[in-house]
Amino acid sequence: MTSKLLFHDVHAILIPENISKTRIDIMRQRLTEKGGTVVTSTSTKVTHIITAHQCLHQVLGFLKLDTLPPDCKVVSPDFIAKSIQHGCLEHSGCEVQFIEPALPKKTESVIRVLDSDEELSEAETEPLDDYEQQLMESMWSESQAATTETDNEFENPPSIYSEATNAEATSNSNQTERKKIIIPEALLRYMNASPNSSENKNQHITDEFTRLVKRAETEGNQWRIRSYKKAVKIISKLSFRIMSKEDVKGLKGIGKNMTLKIEEILRTGYSLKAHTIPEKFGPLEKFKNIYGVGEKIAEKFYTIGYRTLEDVKSKATLTRDQQLGIKYYDDFLQRIPRSECSKIAEFVTKMVHELDANLICRMMGSYLRGSETCGDVDFMITDPNGLPNEGLLESIVLKLKNVGFILENLSSPASEDGHERIWRGICKLAGVGIARRIDILIVPFDELGAATIYFTGNTEFNRCIRLLARKMGYSLNQHGLFRKGPNGEKTLVASKTEQEIFDILGVPWKPATERNI
Repeated sequence: MTSKLLFHDVHAILIPENISKTRIDIMRQRLTEKGGTVVTSTSTKVTHIITAHQCLHQVLGFLKLDTLPPDCKVVSPDFIAKSIQHGCLEHSGCEVQFIEPALPKKTESVIRVLDSDEELSEAETEPLDDYEQQLMESMWSESQAATTETDNEFENPPSIYSEATNAEATSNSNQTERKKIIIPEALLRYMNASPNSSENKNQHITDEFTRLVKRAETEGNQWRIRSYKKAVKIISKLSFRIMSKEDVKGLKGIGKNMTLKIEEILRTGYSLKAHTIPEKFGPLEKFKNIYGVGEKIAEKFYTIGYRTLEDVKSKATLTRDQQLGIKYYDDFLQRIPRSECSKIAEFVTKMVHELDANLICRMMGSYLRGSETCGDVDFMITDPNGLPNEGLLESIVLKLKNVGFILENLSSPASEDGHERIWRGICKLAGVGIARRIDILIVPFDELGAATIYFTGNTEFNRCIRLLARKMGYSLNQHGLFRKGPNGEKTLVASKTEQEIFDILGVPWKPATERNI
């Protein structure tokens, strides 16, 4: 009696989106060689759906179904190779763990995909800032991910954004058309992804492209900066490890030049261009690492003829902040270990509570998100009894100076409304010997939720959630979530807790450690 081939009982649909044509051909060949069947219609028996998608609505949209076929497993493109390697159907580690968005709880807006040629009306949006415009352009390009040529019935695969309707609102036939909302993909991943679901399987490649971004930034080549950043975003989200240039052929956003760079990295382990430093790269990087010196000032220093920190120190006219930036240059370059951050947090909290035991004092930023190292330390302080005392910030700074913790003042932004105030300076923990950057922020207790979102980050999370709020007719900042009226007026909707803001936007609350999107 002849033994059955490995894939004898497998009837699989191959969804080609985000998988190169070459890889699709190889999977089809290996599947059929081992007795499997590639099906092109759900009208026949389907045991497996092979896809690079991580969202159920994308798979169902591609198949043009409301639910998955019964007893059908959805697996990643690694399923065929791993099964052959192990000599059995290897579902472990290959079954797709879907991530799906939570729909807004307090809005009747429709969350749906916008066609690439569809424009938002002025009533639905307001002018975007530079970053948001780039984000929107990125959305359009990524939503048109390349597909392989196929003669099956599945056409027009959906994009990477959520499409859903509010069932209650839909039942009202007299209701006027509602707004169209786009959920940025990074925020979509956060909304229901597990902390480990976004593992980068091609870190060795994206690290080199990140170096290429830095080089392009030094050259001021905006086109290359955006191209390399886009490549990092695409490659880091692939569900498979790139083994050859063939694996990326057909991927939208990865053109001929990017493919050649990937091939070089795979062959040599690095990108020669990323490690070939232009002459001015070194001086510009040194100058930009001076506190208070940005890209334009650094370029100005280089154009004048400065090449070293000593040139800047002895020849340039510097602000006080820049002078301190040079004085503490080496210290500021050193990342702060989490253990030291914890000691600083404990010390500052103790000093604050000696002034008023009722005050809430938290270290924010990357520390709150669980980072092992931080660039500086940020504290947010509020009084649960109401508005903070007008002299509270000065009292805290003076106390920390008197115990030798604060070394220097740095320039601080002016208060917007007299309630939120920020102080910036330089501190040193006893027994450490390294100066650190510190920010102390005083916020009204009624704004604690909005301020916590804002000062927790990360930057990408904040930008995405602000963009989502804008598309839903709100405005979100560190003071609160506001509804925008027809004449531009703003009405406060929520500000006290993160939970109430997240609920209104339909975004599940998760701890800060899961916001590193």
